[in-house]
Amino acid sequence: MTPLVDGELQQLRFATLSLSAGGQYSLQSQDRELAVVLICGDCDAVIEGGADCRLGPRSNPFDQPPYALFVGRSNRIGFRAREASLLGIGSAPAARRFANSYITPEQVATGERGTDN
Repeated sequence: MTPLVDGELQQLRFATLSLSAGGQYSLQSQDRELAVVLICGDCDAVIEGGADCRLGPRSNPFDQPPYALFVGRSNRIGFRAREASLLGIGSAPAARRFANSYITPEQVATGERGTDN
């Protein structure tokens, strides 16, 4: 493993969001951009300004590629779980506002590691 340089990841933040079926949560990106990945479950996401999308269903992170969202700075995003759901959320400072994007499993490039060893 390549060692980290002192201070290299100080600006990054990571969190998980666990929602029970029917649970809701909202957050504001403020001066940060967000990467949201559905680890498992099924939920709806609404980005302020009209972007509605469905994250899921996904039974687990090992058998299917993820659904994901990129949320630019200065946006409010809300989640509502259709079933118990776990999301990973990463954020980083953003000097500019980039367009939001919705990423489906079909758009995710995959590969296999450790096969035929």
